[in-house]
Amino acid sequence: MSILVANCPRCDAEHITFDVQQALFIDIRHQWQRWYELFAVCRNCHRSTTFIVSQKDYNLDKFFNEPQALVDF
Repeated sequence: MSILVANCPRCDAEHITFDVQQALFIDIRHQWQRWYELFAVCRNCHRSTTFIVSQKDYNLDKFFNEPQALVDF
């Protein structure tokens, strides 16, 4: 399972780990930047939230082309 570190919008924990349960591809912008919705569960409060994340580095293009790049079951 993939993880994400962010601030939790539910319990206000800072720099907390989230377990990414599902990733949904949204769009490609600028012909390389991939955007996703990530459904994740906070390890502190165990509540779910959805994050919108984007690829920031063009050189990671090969990684994001992998079918399970964001969610590893």
